Amino acid sequence: MNIRNKLLTVLTDAEQEALYGLPDFDEAQRLDYLALSEAELALAVSRPDLHAQVYCVLQIGYFKAKHAFFRFDWSEVEDDCWKRQLLLRRRAKKGRMRRSSRLPASSCRSGGGAIVSPF
Repeated sequence: MNIRNKLLTVLTDAEQEALYGLPDFDEAQRLDYLALSEAELALAVSRPDLHAQVYCVLQIGYFKAKHAFFRFDWSEVEDDCWKRQLLLRRRAKKGRMRRSSRLPASSCRSGGGAIVSPF
């Protein structure tokens, strides 16, 4: 008998993931939660390097969605990271963002398409 079977299980694995796992955004949610106010953008841009800025932006968005902070591998957040780049580009085109606060696509992807690990 598995030790896990001896313990009381209140939530299924899927329910635990939904409550405690990284947010799983659809396109509309991604646009909503990863959109930054001017204060949030200033905070992200104040980080020392590009990877820390992207990490900060993702943590802000994930906190808005789940009211928690997360440890994650870049491979787990590839979609959010990549979509965030597109959102920043759209915002920059509308002239609502300073040039220095734009994050290039290379902040999330290396040349081979893999996520770059900052740590």
